[in-house]
Amino acid sequence: MAIVTPVGTNFVILGYGYATGTVLTDPSLPIENVSNESHIGIFAYARVLNVLGKSAKIDMIVPFAGLRAEGLVFGQLHEREISGLADPLFRFSINFIGAPALSAAEFAKYRQDLIVGASLRVGVPLGQYDDTRLVNVGTNRCSVKPELGISKALGRWTLELAPAVTFYSENDDSSVAKRAGRHRSIPCKRMRATLLRAAFGWR
Repeated sequence: MAIVTPVGTNFVILGYGYATGTVLTDPSLPIENVSNESHIGIFAYARVLNVLGKSAKIDMIVPFAGLRAEGLVFGQLHEREISGLADPLFRFSINFIGAPALSAAEFAKYRQDLIVGASLRVGVPLGQYDDTRLVNVGTNRCSVKPELGISKALGRWTLELAPAVTFYSENDDSSVAKRAGRHRSIPCKRMRATLLRAAFGWR
């Protein structure tokens, strides 16, 4: 589902995140006592489009990460410190119902009722990857995530539901990652529900 904004609007986002701590791993994997420290920067761009009279959006996210991790792999201590480009994400979103393509003047008069839309996000394996190492910034596999979006305005409240599923291609490198089970691809299902309230009587 695309954000309802005037056609031709551009968004540019720069972000930074830092995380440190222990990592929970799958008990079936031969990995234990994993800790990591990571610095992640992102560049994101989005543009609102008019597609057959419907509000649509294209966007991309390009992450860059620095990572230091250590843990036991097959009972032996391993350390890894890397930095590089992570896998970029590209997405196309379109609203089918309740959100026509709007000019700036039309957007000023727009009031939401029911919006139904969908999106398709593709992850491209362009990130840093070493097939002899278990820990990498990139994943060496594609991902495809279709998502349905439903948004209903109820006075000052807005209820949003977004079911999605992410499919992964296989990482078939004959490496440590494969021996640890990283090559397996299992779809990841998700349901997001959000309740929002408009402030200052915007509606």
